[in-house]
This record gives sequence, structure tokens and C-alpha cells, in this order.
Amino acid sequence: MIPFYILLVFVIFNTTMMTVYFTDNEYNYALFSHSYIEAILPDQATNQSLVTGIVRIKEPSFETLQSGDYVVTYDEDERLISTGGQFALVSEVLVNNETDETLTITYDNVVSITLPYEEIIGAFQRDAGIIGTYYYTSMFFRGYALLMFSHIILISGYYFVFIYDNPNRFLKRK
Repeated sequence: MIPFYILLVFVIFNTTMMTVYFTDNEYNYALFSHSYIEAILPDQATNQSLVTGIVRIKEPSFETLQSGDYVVTYDEDERLISTGGQFALVSEVLVNNETDETLTITYDNVVSITLPYEEIIGAFQRDAGIIGTYYYTSMFFRGYALLMFSHIILISGYYFVFIYDNPNRFLKRK
């Protein structure tokens, strides 16, 4: 019975974390100083198909951003690279102009653009990994609902297989 309670505590904790990410899906950093986003990863040849990945971003601290750091932004006008759609882009910071509150960024070290601080979604930290991908999925209603359903199946499956003690539960005897 103790493993069931441990599993139940884990599911409650995980459900709480999923709910937190679900409520902060607009990258407002209201509850955590980090979030997850699908973005075009850096260091790819721009004349080939671009690969996206789930990355962990943190709330940008513009005072500490310097040349060589990476930020995530949307390239809606396709000024850096042609994405064929609206994808977030992990770009390298070239210049941080704190007086004008702008960043000059590049993706491929060929083309650079200057953006105001307001257009920066977050500062790139690292690839998300399996846990980050899980929480990224919970930021959207469909993913949140499917993950909640899987928690229900997990808890009820464990209960009926290991705890529920009824010898006639699968086959009725005559």
C-alpha cells in the first residue's frame, strides 16, 4: 500500500506542476523564472530544412546580456531567416544597447537585426530534455488533458492490479 501512496504523491506533485505551466503559457514568467518553448535551434545551415526543438528559456535580464549570449524571439517578418511560418528562433546577441533598450541579434552570423527589448521572449538556457518536453506539452489544453488522463489511467491501473483484492474481478465463476 505504501508504494501506492508514493505514486499518488508523485502524481499530485506532477499535476500541480503541470497546472502551473498550463496557467503561465503566455511566457509572462508569473510563477517561475523559466519556461519552455519550441524554437529553431542555432548552428544550422539556413539553406536546408531547419530543425525545431523544445528549449528552456528564462526571464531575460537585459543588464547581464552580453555579446555571445543567446535569446529567443519571433522572426515574424522573416528578416533573419525564411522560416515559412511563425517559429521562435534562438539567436545570438551581438550588441546590447541599454540606453536605447535594443538588442542586435543574428542567427547565421551573416544577417543581423536590431530589436527592442519588448520583442525578446526569453534568454536561452539549454535544451529542455525529457522533463522539459513533458511540461511544454502541458502548456497547451490538448496536452494538458491527455497528460491528466494518463495520470488517471496510471493511478487506477495500479490500484486495480496491485491493491484491489477480488478474486472474481476478471473472470466470473459459475
